[in-house]
Amino acid sequence: MLKLKKITEDMSEKLFDMFQEIPYDEPTQDRNIANGLDKETFRKYCAMLELADKNILLSYKVPQTTYYILFDDDTPIGWFLLKQEKLPEGYLHAGHIGYTIRPSKRNMGYGTKGLNMMLDIAKNKGYKCVCVTTDDINTPSVKMLYKLGFKKLNKNNSLQILTKKVYDKMSQYKKDLKN
Repeated sequence: MLKLKKITEDMSEKLFDMFQEIPYDEPTQDRNIANGLDKETFRKYCAMLELADKNILLSYKVPQTTYYILFDDDTPIGWFLLKQEKLPEGYLHAGHIGYTIRPSKRNMGYGTKGLNMMLDIAKNKGYKCVCVTTDDINTPSVKMLYKLGFKKLNKNNSLQILTKKVYDKMSQYKKDLKN
């Protein structure tokens, strides 16, 4: 059974292998800064992410971010994040939702199912729309976004222009969340 759980320090032992499987710097994925950490440092990393949900530990300039882990029964499959709906201008290029599926579980529909669950969470939190930034050459991610009803922002859209300035080879996709 699939479920999303907010990350906690207590999960660190269960999550360690998943984060080590996801490469540090895959060309089409978010950088996994937890790859290569020892178990104790990784535990502290999970604790920091747990606090990020409450906006306790991070700088006041960093938007509130909630980190979720997608589980299939007891197996961690990937991570998702949700940033606050109204992002500060400096963070608009990154979008509201981020995700990475561990390599051994890719191309099995987990990304689509997890992103659908994230859209439900955002909608339940009152988000009017969400944006996702993905690498232009990440064909599986782009196909998934279109499948879920996202639209690529026009190249003249101010948010798309900002995204291209920060991430030349990435684009923004938007989905309205109507009740």
